[in-house]
Amino acid sequence: MSLASITRWHVVISGFTQTESRWHGMVKLWREMHARSTAAEDVVSLRTWNSNWRALAEHIFLVQQEQGTRIKVACYGYSWGCSGLVKLARELNKRGIPVESMVLSDPIYLSPLLPFRWLAMTNWRPVVIPANVRMVRWFFQRQNLPQSPGIIASDKNRTMIFEPTELDRQHEYCDDSNQFHDACHAAAEALWSA
Repeated sequence: MSLASITRWHVVISGFTQTESRWHGMVKLWREMHARSTAAEDVVSLRTWNSNWRALAEHIFLVQQEQGTRIKVACYGYSWGCSGLVKLARELNKRGIPVESMVLSDPIYLSPLLPFRWLAMTNWRPVVIPANVRMVRWFFQRQNLPQSPGIIASDKNRTMIFEPTELDRQHEYCDDSNQFHDACHAAAEALWSA
């Protein structure tokens, strides 16, 4: 029996208070993407913000090595899940794997040091996008805390960051935004058609 090669890997990452055991905007997005992806060549995975990014990156790398064909990766995140995406992108970069696109909803800075996690409630530091990420679309809100301090590219020559879109909602509802979901689906369709 011959196995179909995995060519596209979509990673949907939820925020700080979200789990897989309750319905929220990121689970809905994952479900929608899974339903749209009928090809055996696609993987659509749902992760929490604090997943083991090194293990996931290694898994993608090993699958790519075993099948001998390149896997295109796209990531979709909300709140602290966006910081998780950055960690995943860094791990993929160590393995020579680019991230074709990221779509972020109200990305929040997450300090790697536990005593400084309160910085998520400030605009202290933007989220830094690694150089192996090719394209980023992002959304933000200004109605309550936490709110995104913004994003910057570690290498502006390698990463295209589109102008952000402001959402008319509070942070806890940004992952439910139709605008955000539509942008995620557009990025996924671009990957599927590439």
